[in-house]
Amino acid sequence: MLFHTEQVWRKYGLEHILSKDDTYTQVEYYATTSAQSINAYDHWFQQLQLSINRIQKFEKATSPAQGIDFLYELENYYIRLNSIYDRLLQMVNAIFDIGLSPEHVRHSIIISNVKVTTYPQITKAIKDIRKLLTPYAQFRNTLIHKHSLKDQPLADIKNFSDLQLWNMVYEEDEELKAFTENNLASLRKIAHEKFIEFSDLHTKLHSKTYKLFSLFEHVYAEHINQKSTLKSPPPE
Repeated sequence: MLFHTEQVWRKYGLEHILSKDDTYTQVEYYATTSAQSINAYDHWFQQLQLSINRIQKFEKATSPAQGIDFLYELENYYIRLNSIYDRLLQMVNAIFDIGLSPEHVRHSIIISNVKVTTYPQITKAIKDIRKLLTPYAQFRNTLIHKHSLKDQPLADIKNFSDLQLWNMVYEEDEELKAFTENNLASLRKIAHEKFIEFSDLHTKLHSKTYKLFSLFEHVYAEHINQKSTLKSPPPE
């Protein structure tokens, strides 16, 4: 795939590729859109790793007030995690040359498409990734649509961060000092737990994605061979 994409770049130039001109051959168009979809998924995957690294930094938080920043990073991670499956479906749409416009790409449509169901191993690999990510989708939906945290320790971090921002906690008070230290310890602990949890999930997602990519190789090769005899530009 990289070979084909490089050949297109050399022939047309990057600016032409990004313009999505209609002068490509079938092979060139397919190779380019496939590569772009994989690149989009890989970029999102790397962004997830960056989010995990940022979450880890809160293991050494120096103030409970940093809890608001921690929750921001946590919410950002859940949103990105939920969105990566959308990138995966877009990738399947491109590799199998299904031809759906991005806004019409849905799990039920992709997984039942005859081009995909012809490859049971790929269908299973896609479902396995969805199964891995599904438990985290509800948390994301709660954050986005209900603006709330059902996890009590996380809710406590949010509430105490709000208190800090509103200057309602005064550390010169001994009782409040102890309260502050307890919340700081809780923030560090949860940050560590989430880092471990997300790192493990990232490893599993990487493994399942690599397996899916390996299965894609045969599909990609078949499409390249089929399209090599075609010279007309792709349909608009």
